[in-house]
Amino acid sequence: MRLFICLIFGLSFTPVFGSEVRLAVASNFANPIKELIREFEKNSDIKIKLSLGSTGKQYAQILQGAPFDLFLSADSLRPKLLEEKGIGVRSTRSTYAVGKLVLWTPKIRTSSELLKDLKNINFKYISIAKPKLAPYGKLAKNYLRELGIWKKLNNKMVQGQNINQAMQFVLSGNAQLGLLAYSQVKNLKGSLIKLDDRYKIAQQVILLKESTSNRKFLSFLKSNQAKKIIQDLGYEVRP
Repeated sequence: MRLFICLIFGLSFTPVFGSEVRLAVASNFANPIKELIREFEKNSDIKIKLSLGSTGKQYAQILQGAPFDLFLSADSLRPKLLEEKGIGVRSTRSTYAVGKLVLWTPKIRTSSELLKDLKNINFKYISIAKPKLAPYGKLAKNYLRELGIWKKLNNKMVQGQNINQAMQFVLSGNAQLGLLAYSQVKNLKGSLIKLDDRYKIAQQVILLKESTSNRKFLSFLKSNQAKKIIQDLGYEVRP
C-alpha cells in the first residue's frame, strides 16, 4: 500500500532495515562470539558484523579511526587506554570473560611428562602468539621466562600473528607444543596443563560509539544467557 501511494504521487522511499553493529573481537574468543551472535540475531533485526584479530592490531586500527562500535579485547589494558583517551565511552568498560593460558599438545602425555618435555626443550618447536600483539602471547613469554628457558628457544619457537594462528601451527604439526587459550583446546584430544591463576587474563569490552543497537548488544553480552554460553566454551565469568 505504501509503495502504491508513493508511485501515485511520484514519491520514493528507502526501506528501513535493521541496523548493524560492528565488533572488533580478540581471536581467542572466536568460538564464543560466533555462538553469541547467533543467539542475539535470533531475536533481533540488528545484524552483527564481526572482525577477528589480535588485540594489538585491533587497538592500533581503532586509534587510526577504524569504524568499530564495540571492542572485545583479550586484555583489560587496551580498553582502559581507549577510555582514558576519550575514544571509548566512559563507564562502559567491563570484564566479559576470564581466560586461562594452558600448555597443550595433541599427543597423549601425563602432566609430568608434558612439563618435563617443555623444561628440557624436548620438542622441535613450540608455538605461541606474538607477545607484542596478543595478550596471551605476552603471558606465554612471561611463563617461559619464569621457567628460565625463554632465551633458549630462539630456534625452537614459532609465533602466530594471533592466538588462533598459534594454535594452527600445533594442529598442522609444525609445532609439537603450544601455549594457548584453554577455550581453544578444551574439547580437543591431547594433553594439557592448566597454569596457575597468575596466568589467567581478564578480557574487557568497551563501547566505542553510542547507539541504541550498540547498547543492546552490550547488554546482551552481560546477560545470564550470554554468560552461560561463555562459561560453557571454557571461560570464567564475573557476577
